[in-house]
Amino acid sequence: MNGNAEEQFEAKLGALRNDAVACVRYSYTLLAIDSSTEPELCELLNSHALFWNTVRSGLQASAVIALGRIFEHNRGRNGANPTLRFAEEHPGIFSRKSLRDRKLRQGLTEGDAAAYVEDSFEPRQHGFADLRQRLDEMRNLYEGSVRPIRNDVFAHAGQLTVKYRDDLFANLTMRKFERLVVFPLQLWDALFILFSDGREPVVRDAPTLVSEIVAAGVPEYVSTWEHVHAAVSTAAFLESLRPLYPELYQPGI
Repeated sequence: MNGNAEEQFEAKLGALRNDAVACVRYSYTLLAIDSSTEPELCELLNSHALFWNTVRSGLQASAVIALGRIFEHNRGRNGANPTLRFAEEHPGIFSRKSLRDRKLRQGLTEGDAAAYVEDSFEPRQHGFADLRQRLDEMRNLYEGSVRPIRNDVFAHAGQLTVKYRDDLFANLTMRKFERLVVFPLQLWDALFILFSDGREPVVRDAPTLVSEIVAAGVPEYVSTWEHVHAAVSTAAFLESLRPLYPELYQPGI
């Protein structure tokens, strides 16, 4: 039974990661474009406003659609809630025995596998309570701020007025959006580390403020936070455009 449950959980984890990575890539590429404050770069973007507004609209729509796949109640077999619920309902796949068997299949010796799982975390009745609380908070944020945008702007625009559209977006601040789009990656990270390494599932801190991410750049160590790479890569691309438009810049000043 555990074998089949493990396969199902791995499939759910994989689907959640795919959606989480897509969400942060779309979102932080958009945020990095919008965070450009240097006058020359802003002038460069404005000189090709039709192109950049089209890119921004596509990224915005894709990010909201990805959030829907992750947070919608009727997502079905995958998404954030079904993945966490499956973990809550199948605690046996996180037992020391199950982890030991997985490590043996990965090539560890009997002795190494036994030592690996000796102090591993086994979730009990409330072992996922913290993740559940954080997920519920993020789902409430999604339902209050993003779902109306998804439904009324991107899915069923109809006779949408400019004022109503602006009011919808005004309800979603950048800080809320940054926290919301990064959380699915944090959730995947916590569940993956539990399943793969037997460590207690906690939401690890992750940078979310796009201006700070761009300023800091990619850390020297390998970062699992895909949004960091997306934001820094976008900023580097915009910067690489400088030589193409020397008339917009004044070297030496």
